Amino acid sequence: MKKYLCLLLTLLSLTASAQTTLFSTAYGNHANPAVIFMHGGPGYNAGNFEYSTAEELAGKGYYVIVYDQRGCGRSKNFAPNGDYSFKAQIKDAESLYKKYGIKKATIIGHSWGGTLATKFALAKPKLVERVVLVGSPLSYQMTFDNIITRCQKIYSDRGDSASFSYVNIMETQMDSTTLEYSSSCFMQAMWCGLYATKSPTITYTKFWNSVNNNVEKVALLRQSEYAPVKGVYATEKYTTLSMSKDWATLKKKGVKLFGMYGDEDGLFDTKQLDLIKNTLGAENIVVVKGASHNVFVDKLDDFINQFIIFKNK
Repeated sequence: MKKYLCLLLTLLSLTASAQTTLFSTAYGNHANPAVIFMHGGPGYNAGNFEYSTAEELAGKGYYVIVYDQRGCGRSKNFAPNGDYSFKAQIKDAESLYKKYGIKKATIIGHSWGGTLATKFALAKPKLVERVVLVGSPLSYQMTFDNIITRCQKIYSDRGDSASFSYVNIMETQMDSTTLEYSSSCFMQAMWCGLYATKSPTITYTKFWNSVNNNVEKVALLRQSEYAPVKGVYATEKYTTLSMSKDWATLKKKGVKLFGMYGDEDGLFDTKQLDLIKNTLGAENIVVVKGASHNVFVDKLDDFINQFIIFKNK
């Protein structure tokens, strides 16, 4: 009986371990300045940055660490109904410092990852040299409003009355703070091409050519997990977040804050970009021409060059 009890405890221990394994990997020389990439979502993964940018950035003299947030991508073995709070995710990010033996890092936060990077820097300012926000919302509600407006125009121009009517129903009858509304907005944004440039860039085409023959990479890039979306919403109600006060507080704590956005990123309108400029300071934000939401994929060289400029400020 004792033998079976020991075996059961071992299996339970292994299961618990499997549910809390965070995928991460590093590129470059450990002696170089550390950079941690926090991906978008919630629910996506670090694949697009890792396969397009991590090695290139490391080659410029940085120690680049990428990881998939809990429940996402290669870290999806976390319990679906586990803890997805900011507190838990801050602890995850902090664990990377011990794992890779770093004391301070620049955080690149893409989209939702910029929100997470902000919360991490607020909680652990001594661990963060600067935060570089890439396509990260100041206000999620403003982003939803912009998506609705853009999609209405696109559907109207296409003569797609059914889709136009559906978006109108979303605007007038759905609660904009709900997860269902958020998910519907992002789905509409995808269908309307708001995440893409008007025409594929050279670096975008080169990126996809480099991964297209790798089944695992393509699968990861097309993968999005729902459990983290639901979990983050349940604990943080991220659809209502506005980051202006957090960004202002972060600057007061002495953490440098920069922004990089694509001029063809359909998630942002001029109003929100102007507010971001006012909050960060016009000298601390750049809008990259010919780039959409994934600036580092669309304009890799511009992204790296601008990152280096921010890093030297």
